[in-house]
Amino acid sequence: MVAEIIVAVVCNLIALLILISGVFTAKSNGLRVTLIKFVGTLGALVGSYFLTPTISNALYGINGFELFVSNTIGASIGTINSCIFFVLFMAFYAFILMICSIVKHSLIKKMQNKKLNKIKIKRAKSINPKAERMVRKSEWKAARVKYSERRKWYHKLLSCLLGSIIAVSIGIITLMPFGYIGKDIDKASDKEYLVKSIFNSDVTFKISFNESSI
Repeated sequence: MVAEIIVAVVCNLIALLILISGVFTAKSNGLRVTLIKFVGTLGALVGSYFLTPTISNALYGINGFELFVSNTIGASIGTINSCIFFVLFMAFYAFILMICSIVKHSLIKKMQNKKLNKIKIKRAKSINPKAERMVRKSEWKAARVKYSERRKWYHKLLSCLLGSIIAVSIGIITLMPFGYIGKDIDKASDKEYLVKSIFNSDVTFKISFNESSI
């Protein structure tokens, strides 16, 4: 009973941290960047869902792979497929984050007064390289503040809402493989609490990755 509670608390704590991080990140990014991330996340979910059976079929087509995962590792098809889905999604998501970072950098750069910056940097450069770096850093911080202050309150609210949806999706996908891993452990031991705790936690749901998925 105690172990079941601990696992459930850990799962919910992980999901809560992901949610809080997602909301604050969305607020910092702004609506346009968050919209790109939201659309990209949906695309990553769909793409990962349809690519998972293809990759799973290819892996199980390799001689000895099924025997290796079932007998040596003790993993079920559901565990393998959920892990493939997780890896695919995170690969897509990493690419989305790079795009969002570039877009945000471009939007902040537009907040800078290029003419004034050139004058300040030129003066600092004439002093020494350290002074130049400090001026560049100071001007970039000022542009970030300006970028944040120019956003309307309802844009920030919508950004937080979209960010929370993204974060919930990431939390579910992150915890999903552990549910299947817990079931595999339960088959080989008496640790049934792993399955009960993960699938009964408030932030997880079950996506079917069974034999019909390949």
